[in-house]
Formats: sequence, structure tokens, C-alpha cells
Amino acid sequence: MLADARDLDPAEAEYLAGARLRRYSVEDVPAPDGPFLVHVDLDVVDPSDIPGLLFPVDGGPTGSAVVAAVARLVATGRVVALDVACTWRPDGGDARRRSLVTALTNCL
Repeated sequence: MLADARDLDPAEAEYLAGARLRRYSVEDVPAPDGPFLVHVDLDVVDPSDIPGLLFPVDGGPTGSAVVAAVARLVATGRVVALDVACTWRPDGGDARRRSLVTALTNCL
């Protein structure tokens, strides 16, 4: 599953067009059957909500919407791992980024 991906290069878009991968909004991501891993790439969050992203793309969900989705998935009891990734500039926004990462890890 892929949630809220919106900045795809042509090769990614071509691959996804033929892949069995299902796409959802963050709010609508369903929990799959059985144990599963949740990967969160923080640049899915709208850059107005988390400053300093290296690859910002407008139109994403809020950080709180991403945290709520992760909490909902974790509540199933089937999440075996949470992976959080992000690339950001070293300037500005550190406290907000740390707050978001902390909120995500507190879901576990």
C-alpha cells in the first residue's frame, strides 16, 4: 500500500500504473491482514506543517493526520515494526520535527 504519494518521477508513475500496489489517502489506509510493518516517510506531511523538508511537496496531510493513521494501525495489534524516514535541511524546524517523530514513536 502507498499513502499520499504525490511527487512521483516518470519512472515511479509508470511502475505504479502497472503495479498491484494499492494507493490510499493517509486517512483511509486500511490495516492489512496479519503482521505488518508501517513505514512513514515524513516528507508526505505538508511542508507548512513540518518545516525544513529537503523535498517539500504541497498538498500533503498534516502531521497529526499521519500520527492518527499510525495510531489507528498500531491499535490493531498487528504492527511488528515502525520505520520513520525523512531527509531535511539542517536549518530550522528541529523542535517540530522532533515532536512529530516523538508522537509517532509514542504510538507503539
